[in-house]
Amino acid sequence: MPDRDQTPRDPSSMFEILAELAAEGYTEDMVPHEGGLIVCRHCDQERPAGEFDHGSLHRLEGASDPADMSAVIGLTCPNCSAKGVLVLMYGPEAGAADNDVMIALDGP
Repeated sequence: MPDRDQTPRDPSSMFEILAELAAEGYTEDMVPHEGGLIVCRHCDQERPAGEFDHGSLHRLEGASDPADMSAVIGLTCPNCSAKGVLVLMYGPEAGAADNDVMIALDGP
């Protein structure tokens, strides 16, 4: 008998994605700032998002609340080469810093 459960499911949970990135060496925190800037918490330097090398990007949409949209990105700091994780909200719940950084990362 086919499965009739039509509930949307995330491809991976936030926890699974963070664990996967940590296993790949992405252990530092990266923080979005307005103007398309990111702060590396390892060296406390603020740099333009476009200067960061980004490896993986995972988009999540909440199964119980589709407006709960986030992106988890593995980044390498251009200043100290630390590998870290940046979590951004997108869609209706995103703040100015999240939007600015997402646009800067998707830029030229």
